[in-house]
Amino acid sequence: MNTKIHGEPAVHADRPVSRARLAIGGVLFVGGFLSPLLIPLVTQSDLPANWKAVLSTGLVAGLPEVGMVLAAAVLGKQGFALLKQKLFALLHKHTAPAAVSVGRYRFGLVMFCIPLLAGWLSPYLVRVLPALSLEQGSLMPLILLDLMFASSFLVLGADFWEKIRRLFVYSQPPGSA
Repeated sequence: MNTKIHGEPAVHADRPVSRARLAIGGVLFVGGFLSPLLIPLVTQSDLPANWKAVLSTGLVAGLPEVGMVLAAAVLGKQGFALLKQKLFALLHKHTAPAAVSVGRYRFGLVMFCIPLLAGWLSPYLVRVLPALSLEQGSLMPLILLDLMFASSFLVLGADFWEKIRRLFVYSQPPGSA
């Protein structure tokens, strides 16, 4: 059915989204949400302090939202739904295994504990490992530790997510009234 709305042909909801539009929309969407990772480059630049503040704020508070809106504009309703479906399927693929092998679990625990211990001990470790000092000007070791901590949840699997969730949910012990 080719009906016209205001002299324009109606857009068909069942028309597939082109690969190019999906790629451009995906780059805008993901790039917008990854923009805060550029803040260390801004803070270590030779720009004046007020410019650094404005740019850092824009990278955190403005650019992710603008990227999402632009991606929705490029993709349209059907394409945006397809992009979200693909991204959630990718995320589910990497977090889905409820049961992981013993080796993977131990490796994930090491990845989980090292950043926690480093953060806790960093005031004391600065004398031994000067790279952890913020006065050295490099945030890279801290960023790598944060990435290690975040990726440990993916390595540990969905069972670990449930264990962490239960830490924050109070349940009465059996037999207590």
